[in-house]
Amino acid sequence: MAEELEKPPIWRVALGFLLAPLIAAFAFSLIEDHSLAVVVPAALYGGYPAAIVLGIPAYVLLRGAMQPRFWVLMIMGGVIAVLPWIALALSNTAGSSQVGNCQSTIDGRMTWCGFVGNLWLWGQIFCFGAFGGLVFWFCVAFGLRPNAPPDVEA
Repeated sequence: MAEELEKPPIWRVALGFLLAPLIAAFAFSLIEDHSLAVVVPAALYGGYPAAIVLGIPAYVLLRGAMQPRFWVLMIMGGVIAVLPWIALALSNTAGSSQVGNCQSTIDGRMTWCGFVGNLWLWGQIFCFGAFGGLVFWFCVAFGLRPNAPPDVEA
């Protein structure tokens, strides 16, 4: 049976939800834009809404069910970050749209080129979300010790 970790203080959880989207937005801004110009929009429109709408309920539901391992939180961070973007792409109602030389939708239907472009975008968003999940793990679970086993008298 796996050892149960001590519960993190609420301030560490709040710090995790505050810093994880922000630091992921910093990473996105530095890698994609090579400046800090898009940190605020990336955090306000990309990071915090997903963290609030999907991340907080996921944390509340899963905190007692599983150990907060770094790889689990990285996967959860990636999934939480990419789900809104998948929903947004699949609910596309544009008649026609084009990105560069790629006709991504024609008559309201996604083309192969648009699908491949979305997969690339979703992969990037997943990676930045996974990085945010790692930041969340550092804030919430890093350094927690296993609870002492209860004394059993014979």
